[in-house]
Amino acid sequence: SVWLEAPHTMITRMQYYVANRELEWVDSLSFSALGICVLVWPQVVTAPAFRFFAYVVPHSLIGVLLLACGMTCIVSLLVNGRSAVLGPRIRAWTALIRASLLLQFWLSTVQSSVEQGFPYTVTPFWLGFALGELWVAYRAVLDVRTPK
Repeated sequence: SVWLEAPHTMITRMQYYVANRELEWVDSLSFSALGICVLVWPQVVTAPAFRFFAYVVPHSLIGVLLLACGMTCIVSLLVNGRSAVLGPRIRAWTALIRASLLLQFWLSTVQSSVEQGFPYTVTPFWLGFALGELWVAYRAVLDVRTPK
């Protein structure tokens, strides 16, 4: 059992899955959690960050899409070590999806910020996370080209 392993063995195993993919784990877990929040509290989609997303996608589907995006990447991160082609490709695609969602969160809060006359504190974070996800997609594509 994993729980009966020596602590250094567990840490080594965790490092295998997490090392150099911290942003992917954080964002995937966050997207999964946000999807659950939307499913439990549908009024979350009335937040300024969801303005464009909620305009295009039915409210009932938003939580499912966020949860599916997050969980798909979590599975691909776990599979990544077993498949040098499939894992990185799924990671790249889910990173692009997360980047596009984060960019629309950014654009939505920029528009809402202009309307209220001052920026939301989260606005620069959306853009930074979106750029980080674009970097993740780039790195995942390199993983496909140069399997280890």
